[in-house]
Amino acid sequence: MAWAGSKVRVAPPDDQASQRMWRSMRVLVQFTRGDIEATSEASRVHVGAYISKLTKAGYVVLVQKAHSRKAGDHDVLRLVKNTGPVAPRFGKDGIYDANIAEPLARLNDRPLCRNAPALLQILRLLVDRMRTQNIDEPLLADAEAIIQRAEGRA
Repeated sequence: MAWAGSKVRVAPPDDQASQRMWRSMRVLVQFTRGDIEATSEASRVHVGAYISKLTKAGYVVLVQKAHSRKAGDHDVLRLVKNTGPVAPRFGKDGIYDANIAEPLARLNDRPLCRNAPALLQILRLLVDRMRTQNIDEPLLADAEAIIQRAEGRA
């Protein structure tokens, strides 16, 4: 029993709950949190936490925002990174996806968008232009550092 003013900790979903949620997302492809709660028999808290982590990792995207906060009105989400039947697992530092044998990857290291390669090419062109105009400012150094990091050299 939780006392007034006390913090209640919710245990993370077990692997079976995560697997059921993942299976539901793979079958439905486009869904709401309520859909996943109903089809996976997982709690609202666990569904919300798991979907939030999948969203941060780039597996799930928001398709349509809920029109209001009324009961039954939910955000519509879509699974965009269906890597296979095994549910991605989350640790303190990131995610492990057994379907692609990807080692624990940091959640913050994912590309900012799908157009990252094109944006990187544009940044390279801007850096070249800045060099030809003899611009030696911190901005040039920052841009070069971004390019190196994106290419995996930093």
